[in-house]
Amino acid sequence: MNTHLAKSTDHGETWTFLKAINSAFETTIALNSQNIDGQWTNEVPSLVYDPDDPGREWKLFSHKYFVKKPYSDYEENRIIQTMYIAYKYAHTPEELDSAEEFVLFGAGGSPVVPGPAKYDLNSFNPGLSQTILYSEPGVFYKDGVLYMSLSAVATDTQDHKMILLSSSDHGENWALVEIFTANTDAAFFGAAVLTASSLVEEKGRIFILFAPVVLEGDSGKHNGTYIVEVTDISTGQLKRNIEGGLVVHKYLAPSFDSSNAGESDYDKYNSNGGIIFSQKNDAEFPEVFQVFNTKQKIID
Repeated sequence: MNTHLAKSTDHGETWTFLKAINSAFETTIALNSQNIDGQWTNEVPSLVYDPDDPGREWKLFSHKYFVKKPYSDYEENRIIQTMYIAYKYAHTPEELDSAEEFVLFGAGGSPVVPGPAKYDLNSFNPGLSQTILYSEPGVFYKDGVLYMSLSAVATDTQDHKMILLSSSDHGENWALVEIFTANTDAAFFGAAVLTASSLVEEKGRIFILFAPVVLEGDSGKHNGTYIVEVTDISTGQLKRNIEGGLVVHKYLAPSFDSSNAGESDYDKYNSNGGIIFSQKNDAEFPEVFQVFNTKQKIID
C-alpha cells in the first residue's frame, strides 16, 4: 500500500493526483535468525498543517509494517513485531516523498525491525500494557498544540482502546492526555471495538469521528461513522450523558448493504465535499475501496 497525495483548488469539488509520498518497497529483513522476503508498506495516513513550525509545516503520520510473501495471504502475513507509527515532516506536502522518516511510536518491544521507536506507548499508562500495536492516527493542530488520536489494538478486544496524545513543541515530545474510549464504549454501540478515529473542528467546536467494528464470523466489519463532540481537548474529555455513555452528535450509515465503511475525515475548507467517507463497493470490483464526498458538514 502507498500513500498518495492529491489536492483541490475548488474546496473539494474536484481533486488532482500529485504523487506518492509513501511508497511500498520490497526487501529482505532479518528477524528471529531468519531472512524474510516481503515489502514495507504504509496505511491509514494522517496529514496535518502546523503553521507555526517554519520549514516543517506539513507533518505526515502513518502505520508502517513489513508483510512477508506471499501477498495473497496479506492479512495473515503482516508481521506485528515490525509495526510502528512513522513520522515525516516537510515545508510543502510535495516534499514529503523525499523527507526523512522517523520511527515514532511502538508497542512494547516493537518494532524489532527497523529498531526501537522513540516512544513505547505501552509505558505511558498501565492500561495500555496489553496493546500489541498502534494504528489509525488522527492528527489535529489547535492553539500551538498537536493532538493525535490512536487505536491501541490488543489481542483481546476487551483491552482495545482509543487514546489521545499531545505535543506542545511541534512533534518533538509527546505525552498521553487521556484514554479516550474503552471496551464499555464499544459495547454501547453494539460493537467489538471502536477505531479509525479523526479529530476535526467546525465553528470553534472539536469533534472525534470513529467507526464501530462489528464481528461477522471470524472477521470484523466497519459499520459507518459516529461523531462525538470533544468537550475539552486539553484533557481529552468527550461529551457523555449522566450515565457516562457517549453522546452521539451525528451518525453516517454505509450506502451499500454489504459495505465495510466508516473511515472518515473532515476539513472546514472542503466545503464542497463535506465529510469524506470511505466504503467498500463490491459492485466496482476490482476497485472496491472508494472514498466518497458526503456533502455533509459536522454542524448542519
